[in-house]
Amino acid sequence: MIRGLINHAYYIMEQINYSELFIDGEQIRARRGNAILKPHNVGNLVLPTGRIVACDPLAFHEVSPFTVGVLPNEYPVILSLANFDKEQIVAYAMLKFSDEKPVRWEMPALTNSQGTSLDEDEATYVVDSGTGCFMDVEAAQILVEDQDDDQKDDTYSSKVLDEMNKSRNSNLSWANISLNPTTKANIICFSTGVGDGFYTSYFGFGAKGDAVCVVTDFDVFDDEELVEYFV
Repeated sequence: MIRGLINHAYYIMEQINYSELFIDGEQIRARRGNAILKPHNVGNLVLPTGRIVACDPLAFHEVSPFTVGVLPNEYPVILSLANFDKEQIVAYAMLKFSDEKPVRWEMPALTNSQGTSLDEDEATYVVDSGTGCFMDVEAAQILVEDQDDDQKDDTYSSKVLDEMNKSRNSNLSWANISLNPTTKANIICFSTGVGDGFYTSYFGFGAKGDAVCVVTDFDVFDDEELVEYFV
């Protein structure tokens, strides 16, 4: 199943410019109804190391950053909200490093805690709590250590849920949570499409080969709908 998802991901990556899906007012015709896309900035993510993790923040047990890194800094996280007739859904999440337009897209590999690249199948972004996130590897290490302490793990999970509930609107919510007051490392969480699933992230690269953004696709639109949009 995962191999099939990866093959689809490569096919879609060749057809789509994800940055266009963050343009206010863009419309996509879908089986669930016509959707109008609206970007929404949910805050800056601080990257003390420049090594990025994308995962389910309530159901991960190992630090697995992307092999692609960026300069340590803080960068905006932008959600692309799909507005249907009776609901609003997080369709895409972007961590933006530059205003430069991407000219190509790549599906990145992940590394384990020892820095070794994982097999392609292991790079799948699995969501079990209906929540995704971006964070620095430093923040991820804090959370993994806290999971070994049941009391801290319960406190963290409750904090994420409480913060997410503050912005909740139907099945849409997000939160910006500080994890290290010294380095200012934080985690930005958001609801994932219509819930749990297998979700893929793509890095966009500029003309000079630098990473300009990373986007996670929450499969709100199927392959045919997206390809038709970009034809």
